[in-house]
Amino acid sequence: MAMEKANNNADLVKQLEWGINKEAHVPLYDQVKKIIYNKIMDGYWAEGQLIPSERELGQMLGVSRITVIRAFKELTDEGFLKREKGKGTFVTGLNAAGVSGKRIGVVIHQAEFFADSFFSDIVAGIQDIAAKLGFELALLPYADNLSEVKEGFFCIQNALQKKLSGIIITVEEINEDELARLSEHKIPFVVINKELQSLDGDQLPIDWAKGTYELAKHLVKRGHRNLGYLGGLWGKYRSDSAKYSGFHQALAEAGLKLNTDWLVEWEYQRHEGISKALDKLLLGDPRPTAILCCDDHLAAQLIKRCYQRGLKVPADVAIAGVGDLQIANNVYPGITTLHVDRYKLGQDAVLMIKSRLDNYGAQYVHKRSVPYIVVRESTGEKDHLLKSSSGS
Repeated sequence: MAMEKANNNADLVKQLEWGINKEAHVPLYDQVKKIIYNKIMDGYWAEGQLIPSERELGQMLGVSRITVIRAFKELTDEGFLKREKGKGTFVTGLNAAGVSGKRIGVVIHQAEFFADSFFSDIVAGIQDIAAKLGFELALLPYADNLSEVKEGFFCIQNALQKKLSGIIITVEEINEDELARLSEHKIPFVVINKELQSLDGDQLPIDWAKGTYELAKHLVKRGHRNLGYLGGLWGKYRSDSAKYSGFHQALAEAGLKLNTDWLVEWEYQRHEGISKALDKLLLGDPRPTAILCCDDHLAAQLIKRCYQRGLKVPADVAIAGVGDLQIANNVYPGITTLHVDRYKLGQDAVLMIKSRLDNYGAQYVHKRSVPYIVVRESTGEKDHLLKSSSGS
């Protein structure tokens, strides 16, 4: 009895070490499959390496041989393993797992799948040029709660399972460890609205710091000395941090005091509690006479809240946004904002993927876009463009 109990405890330790949970609702073969897949992805078992047999792996994991056989079969069918009679099971050449050369993945937030999104025009540009070049597109909706996101395999898993020849990434949360896995398997990628820090790759960053710097200077030139700032999570995302830093720099150069009561961090898609956040800016004494919002939708909500509070825009409060989305020109007064040629960003991304496929070893492209200001009535003037702030 004691020996049987010791063996059971040993099996349990093995299962816990490898992540097997026999109490879970997930089938055992699926758990085993995922473990093997993750071991391949993180390099524990390298390309061409002979992995343990079904019997050996079953003993290591504390599961039956039949369970491992089923996991092996599915991974072999998907191209991650190959069976050689009399020799065993090997990790396959991952680049040979079925890349077609004509399918591009586009990683985009699930929340961005609505009409008036910053990324909708980017996707339109991707679709149009991809169609002309004969590429098929696979949209890859991204959400923080997906298991492959938590494990850091979202991009490579989609690339291999969907047999993608390249990936365009519009999601800032994809970290460079994930991108490095794409590089290791020579899968071309382009990142949009993100600047790589420690990894080489094709990239199309946006100089938000330059844009908000110019936008804040515009407000100062309009005579405003009490400037507020709304939106973004500048302690979490680099793009939001860049927007805030440009605003901060403009105020510092103008010799203006930064009032922390007029700074409100806010997540773009968060609606609960927004009225209270807006009132923090509008009902203070003193209150800012101009507010830079890091998103046009937030700017539109702020305009609505101003009128609910009996404040006129721009007479009492001037408001500026970022993005030049459809809503910026569809509300009254129209929103002064920052414009980026998003359609061209999408086109450029596809062309970069094609160039990389044609010559994988070519020099990486780093092409920065600088937003320019579109002036509308929300800051007290009629429509025109401040071209002096544009760049390439």
